Amino acid sequence: MFGLAPLSPWIWLIIGAVLAAGELLMPGVFLLWFGLAALVTAGVSATVLPDTAGLSVQMLVFAAAAVVSVAAGWLSWHRSHPQQNTDAVGARQPDEELGDRRRFVIGRSGVVEEAIRSGRGRVRLGDGSWSATGPDLATGTPVTVVAMDGTVLQVVASDRRSG
Repeated sequence: MFGLAPLSPWIWLIIGAVLAAGELLMPGVFLLWFGLAALVTAGVSATVLPDTAGLSVQMLVFAAAAVVSVAAGWLSWHRSHPQQNTDAVGARQPDEELGDRRRFVIGRSGVVEEAIRSGRGRVRLGDGSWSATGPDLATGTPVTVVAMDGTVLQVVASDRRSG
């Protein structure tokens, strides 16, 4: 093959060892995968590649081994470290709280949209209109959500008055 002369498998071993050793000095896990790829290239160069194979073939082997080792490392990492859910400030949240609308609704303030009579009415909360239960309240009364049953909010008159 045309091009530059191939590197000795010993050179690839040294490159792999240097990259693996560099992993000890660098934060995170990054160089290890390229070090493994260099070690694989050394092994392939010593056993499989013909002597006529140039540096470009070795570089292709190194690139393929790097892609495979990085992908294997990424998969291994994500399997051993499942994604943690975090809130807006980065605090970890248990998975069971995901999708729980009560978490985002309870304690919020809204306004009675249709008067609550005999315990039933509608309130506007954010940009949505919700069925609500609670004490009889006139339209426009500020309310606070204290509970949620399915899609029905339980509200009480809010202490805050518009002003």
